[in-house]
Amino acid sequence: MEILIPALKILGIILVVIFLYFFTVTRLAVAVKSFFREPGKEADSLYWLYTNKYLIWLTDNQFVVTAVLLFQYDRLVAKVTGKLSPLRPGSRVLQISCAYGNFSQKLAEKCRHIEAGEMVVCDIVGNQLENLKKKLKGYPGKMTFVEEDAVRMRFADNSFDSAVVFFLLHELPFEDKQKALREAMRVVRPGGKVILAEFHKPTSWIMRLFGRAYFSFFEPFALDMWGRFNPGALIKSDKKNSWTIEQQTFFYDNFQVISATKGGG
Repeated sequence: MEILIPALKILGIILVVIFLYFFTVTRLAVAVKSFFREPGKEADSLYWLYTNKYLIWLTDNQFVVTAVLLFQYDRLVAKVTGKLSPLRPGSRVLQISCAYGNFSQKLAEKCRHIEAGEMVVCDIVGNQLENLKKKLKGYPGKMTFVEEDAVRMRFADNSFDSAVVFFLLHELPFEDKQKALREAMRVVRPGGKVILAEFHKPTSWIMRLFGRAYFSFFEPFALDMWGRFNPGALIKSDKKNSWTIEQQTFFYDNFQVISATKGGG
């Protein structure tokens, strides 16, 4: 007991420090930056966690991102990359927004395996792209990095064979969620796919309780994923194109992976 109490105190201090760190670089960051934001500079409304190069370096830790996703990270990555099927020669794969952890490396490996012609990564934050360039240094194949806003991309219609969105939508306000997903749908050619991984409302009441507490502190827009925002329904509502949708939920329905194939290919 004499050893256990100090150990619990140390653990408690560590948890408090972690909480304060993430709270400071997320919610508090937005409050502070709102006083200095210039109109029209949407990247300035993002968390410091995603914009500051030092915080990006500090947070982009495989164990941290795996823990945040309840140690389902590898499973999610495998689910998403597994949806990429053999593509036509010279095909292009778009990753919309950089992702912490080794997702982009795994996606690059998959692109090489299916002999994709080019992997393009876009992000609104230049520091994110610079960080990713270092992570993908040495990976074979053609890599292109573009500073681009997911809700209003300048890519041409039907210009990619696959568009991959890995845990971006939950970070966006409701209207931007819709815009970003529609943009992903727009840039995919007929016969191509939109593949996304996201949170989903869990069936376990315990996970709902802790999930709601976590999102309320750190990711308030993520609660839209529990019902208000339905990616599959939005894709099906497309009046210009037909879509074939495959959806999987797992780990007590806490996560979802959607693969939507655009008709007409």
